[in-house]
Amino acid sequence: DTSECRLTCSTDGSSSDVVVDGGMYTVSPAERIAHAATGVQECGAAAYGYSGEITLSCDNGTLSVEDVQCIPDPCDTTLQVNATIAGVEGPTSPVQLIEANATGPADCNMANPDYTGNLTVYCYAATLTVVSTETCMLTCSRSTQASVVIGGQRRMVSPIQPVVHQGSGWQLCSNAAPGYSGRIYLSCADGAVVVTGHTCEPDPCPDPTALGINETAVQDYSGFSSAALALGGTLSDINGTIPHGTTWTVPCKAISYLFGGDYEMQCFAGQLVANTSTCAGPCDNETFGLAALGGNLTYEEEGRVYVEEEVLKHDGSFLVGCATIHPLYSGWINMTCSDTELSADTSLCDLGCPPSLAAPLVAGGDALAVTPTALLPHSDEETRNCQVLGPNYDGSLTLRCEQGRLDVEHSCKKRCSNETFLEVLVGGQTFRLFPTFELLHGEDDIQSCRSFEPLHGGSIRVTCDDGVVSLVESTCFTTTTTTSTTTTSTTTSTSSTTTSTGTSTTTTSTSSTLTTSTTTTSSMTTTTSTTSTTTESTTTTSSTSTSTTSVTSTTVTSTTTTTTTSTKTTTTSTSSTTTTTTFTSTTTTTTTTTSTSFTTTTSTTSSTTSTSTTSSSATTTAT
Repeated sequence: DTSECRLTCSTDGSSSDVVVDGGMYTVSPAERIAHAATGVQECGAAAYGYSGEITLSCDNGTLSVEDVQCIPDPCDTTLQVNATIAGVEGPTSPVQLIEANATGPADCNMANPDYTGNLTVYCYAATLTVVSTETCMLTCSRSTQASVVIGGQRRMVSPIQPVVHQGSGWQLCSNAAPGYSGRIYLSCADGAVVVTGHTCEPDPCPDPTALGINETAVQDYSGFSSAALALGGTLSDINGTIPHGTTWTVPCKAISYLFGGDYEMQCFAGQLVANTSTCAGPCDNETFGLAALGGNLTYEEEGRVYVEEEVLKHDGSFLVGCATIHPLYSGWINMTCSDTELSADTSLCDLGCPPSLAAPLVAGGDALAVTPTALLPHSDEETRNCQVLGPNYDGSLTLRCEQGRLDVEHSCKKRCSNETFLEVLVGGQTFRLFPTFELLHGEDDIQSCRSFEPLHGGSIRVTCDDGVVSLVESTCFTTTTTTSTTTTSTTTSTSSTTTSTGTSTTTTSTSSTLTTSTTTTSSMTTTTSTTSTTTESTTTTSSTSTSTTSVTSTTVTSTTTTTTTSTKTTTTSTSSTTTTTTFTSTTTTTTTTTSTSFTTTTSTTSSTTSTSTTSSSATTTAT
C-alpha cells in the first residue's frame, strides 16, 4: 500500500519563483527537502549580488517560498566596469570597497593609460556603474609642447618623460635651444605643459683660429685686452673658447675676391655667426635678372635682362624699357645688383590697353563694345565720334586706359527722326504727332493744335530726349466766336422854317456806327444760335417854303468812346453745358458834324426821312 508515500523536493528537479529586491528570480533548495518539511537556500544562488537566506517548503514535491531575507552586496576592488575616457574604452576597478547603494572612486589610468586620477562609479548588489569621468586628467606626454623664450627667441619644449596631471618634469636646454646649457622645468595641468622656469645659459664658441680665420681684427665687446686680440693672436680665453657675445670683423674678400668691405663675426650661443650684409658683391656682364610682367589680360611673359656693362657694383642699377619684356607695357624696369644677384623692379611698368580690349558703351538704348584703334598706353586717352553708334548720334566718347582697364566716358545723344511719332490728345481724340523736322537732342518742335482739330486753338510743344520724342507742354483749347453786326442806321432830316424877316435855317445831321465783337473761349460742348431781325420804317413829309438869305457853315469835331463789357456765364445741366465768354473792348469813334445855316428863301417841295435797321446776331458757344 503506497497511499501514504509523498514526493520530496530535490535540488535539481524542484524550483520556484522568488522576488528579490523587486526582481524575479528562480530558486532551488540547497539540499533535498522532505514532504511537509522546510529548507533554505543562499540569496546569492538565486540573485547575484545579494546575501542572506531564502526559506523554502515542500508539499508532495512542490517547492514554495516561505520567507526572503536578501540584502545587496558591496563592491570590492576586484570588480570591474568598462569606462570610456576621451573616446577610449577600457575596464577599471574601484580603488577601495564601496558599500551597496553608494558611489566611490575607480582608477582612470586603468581605462585609458593617457589619463590619471579617479572617476566616479556607483555600486549596488556587487554591480558597478560609471557615473562621471570628468575628474580624469590627461597626462602630458613627451610629445606635448610648451613655448619658452631663451636667448631672446621663442623655443618649443616638451618633457623628457611623461608627466602626470599636477606632476613635475624637466628638459635639457640644449634640446630646446642648441647652444645653451642647463635645464627647463615643467609641470602638467590636464595635458597642458607649463614652463615653470629654466637655468639656460649660452655656450661659448670654439677658437676661430681653428677654422683658419687667424688674420682677424677683433672689436672687443667682452672685456678682452687689445694686446690679447692683436692680429695673428688668439681669440680664446683661459679655457680656449670665445665667450658668448664676442664680435669681430673680417674682410669680405675672405668669402670671395669679388666682394669688398668687411663683415662682422659674432659668437652667439656656441655658434660663430657671420653678418655678410655689409659685403659689396658685384654683378658681371654674365649676370642676368628675371623681369616678369603680367596683368589682368591673358599675357604673362618672363625675360632675361643682362648687365649692360663689364661689371656692376653692389647696389648699382640701370634702366630697361618695359616694352622690351612685354609689348603692352610702358615705363621702365629698374635693374639692381645686390650681392652678385641682379633683381628687377617692375613697379614703374604700366599696363596699356590693346585693340582687342573692349569697353561697353550704352547710349540712347543702343549698346556697342568700343575698342581702341591702336595700343592705348596707360593714362592715355582716345576721343572718338559718337557716330560709331549710328549716324543719328551726336557728341563724342573718350576711351581711357588705367593699368590695362579700359573705361569709356561719353556725351552721346540720339537725334529724333521725323518718322517717329508721339500720341497726343486733342479734343478728346488721339492723334499721332510727327516732328516737322529731325530734332537734335534737347531741341523743341511747336505745332498748332488746329492742325489736328480745326475748332481748337493753342499749340503743342514736344522735345527730343536722347532719341525719344516727349511732350513738354500742350495748350490746346476749343474756340467760341460771337459776331454782332449793326448796319447802317442813317437818318436824314430836312426842315424848313420861315420867319417874318424871311430867314430860313436848315440843319442836316448824318451819323453812322459799326460795331464788331469777337469772343473766343474753350469748352467741350458746342451750341450754335442764330437770330436775325429786320425793321424797316419809311416816313415822307412834304412842305413848301421859300427863303433866301446868307449862308453860315459850322464844323464841329467830337470824340465818342464806347465801351462794351461782357460777363462770362456758365450754365450746366444734364443735357448740355453752355459757356459764353465775351471780352471787354473799348472803341473810340471820332465824329465830325457839319452844320450849315442859310439865310435865304428856299422853296422845298418835300422832305423825306427814311430809317432802315437790320440786325443780325450769330453766336457759337463751344464747351
